[in-house]
Amino acid sequence: MASSVSGQHVLLTGANGFVASHILSILLERGFAITATVRSHAKADDIIKTHPSWKDKISFAIVSDFTSQQPFDEIFESTKVPFTYVIHTASPLKFNVNDIQKEMIEPAVKGTTEILKSAHKYGGTSLKRFVLLGSAVSVLNSFEDITREGRPYNENDWNPVTAQQAIERKDTVLGYNVSKTQSEKTAWEFMKANRPNFDLTVINPDIIIGPMIHPVSGPSSINETNHFAIASFIDGTHNAVEDVRFPFYHFVDVRDVAQSHVDALTNPAAGGRRILLIAGLITPQLVVNIIRQNFSSLRDRVPEDWYISVSIFDANANEGLWEIGSHAFTNSTGDGGMSELIPQIRGQMIGVWNPQESPASEELPVVPAREDDQLLAQCHCGGVSMTISRPHRDYLSGPAGRKWVHPSDISKWLALVDVCRGCRLLTGTHAIAWILVPTDHISPALSGDLLIESMKSYVSSEGTLGVVGIAMGLLRASEGVLATDWACWRTTKLENSDEGMKYDEWFTKGLEKGLVDWRTRKYGNMQDLAVGLEDYESWCEH
Repeated sequence: MASSVSGQHVLLTGANGFVASHILSILLERGFAITATVRSHAKADDIIKTHPSWKDKISFAIVSDFTSQQPFDEIFESTKVPFTYVIHTASPLKFNVNDIQKEMIEPAVKGTTEILKSAHKYGGTSLKRFVLLGSAVSVLNSFEDITREGRPYNENDWNPVTAQQAIERKDTVLGYNVSKTQSEKTAWEFMKANRPNFDLTVINPDIIIGPMIHPVSGPSSINETNHFAIASFIDGTHNAVEDVRFPFYHFVDVRDVAQSHVDALTNPAAGGRRILLIAGLITPQLVVNIIRQNFSSLRDRVPEDWYISVSIFDANANEGLWEIGSHAFTNSTGDGGMSELIPQIRGQMIGVWNPQESPASEELPVVPAREDDQLLAQCHCGGVSMTISRPHRDYLSGPAGRKWVHPSDISKWLALVDVCRGCRLLTGTHAIAWILVPTDHISPALSGDLLIESMKSYVSSEGTLGVVGIAMGLLRASEGVLATDWACWRTTKLENSDEGMKYDEWFTKGLEKGLVDWRTRKYGNMQDLAVGLEDYESWCEH
């Protein structure tokens, strides 16, 4: 429940913008008094025409040019009720410009500088906080080599991009990155030099997408991020997913961005902070998949290319936030991993892109056979680390044990591919592959094992053999993550295929066929293996 805001007055700049319109809606819902800046009276009229119920609830102020002298002074001087908070969202976000310096960088930096000056000069003791809409591009490195292992970004990082680089390359995306980085740096430098009565919070979201409630007159007024991330796949801009490159590959919903700005006004912990907002991965293929699955009338208007993608997130254990980690390509699996199990969908071969500089051993160190014949299972960050030992013949004497040992090779554990809804929601991927290992064959025998608190113990009901599903990507077998020397993959049954069919019929069918084809490629027509897999369930029941 929002706290009482009676008598609290917010100055919101750029009120007719994509994000600001959502901020305005939340401010109204919570009962703030609002003064909203726009560039013209016509822009103010457009807001009320779009939202008639907002009429007489907002005081509009016109700021036609942020680069003019003291453009915000009059607003602060003339207000009858002193401002309690400022939310500054106004900043150029257009890539079709002729002069990067004058049309992108200068307005962003000048606008931020001028409103901070006015807030400091006229805000007095009533002004508590200044919230700035920044961008994750201020944190990311525009020149990062994504073909090599990186490290997680955090709020201490700054983009090293310069105006000279953007101008020399005539790159408007770099120009935007410069504008956001320099305007945020200017804000923090101002706070340090002037020590005003108010504090500063900067919200740095990545690619912002979501519903538009700002005035939209047609396709040309769709905001830039919604256009390049979504609309461009519908309006014919792109004919193939393979050719599309996003400036960055992480998104956040505009409604979450708006709420973060409003929440930051009154949250004491937000003061003096840079706050990164990143909800998840966005790729061209994910976008067209969602369009095709949810909007049947648009299916024929979007490209149909499929590409293998993997997560690039690391968890921030200290603050519970997602941070951008590093790309992991299929080369790093050693044997192709999941891409080997689903080479085509709907008869179309899936493209697998691996940079030449991406070595197979970079993400997956080769683990040689050990004298005690144990397999290392370890995540990229090392937080989850354990060793697995092989099954022994004692398991054949009891149904609980032999259920997890494959009948055609008792030296290997059962492994399967799952497309259940729960796994998909948890991991963000269509499918996940598991090797199933009883807990008495899992040992935290290595230094630093099981660093993640929730993984420090395994508990099962009394009399029940506890089994842990270990994701394929953790397996550090010398032959690759499929670990075929340790696992017998069940290829004639895809787990929870009914749930997979409901979510993505063609992907699920492609995976079912791919599993069978992989078995044939790997083992030929080995009747004993095929029969063993076919009869596995009945074998476990006897």
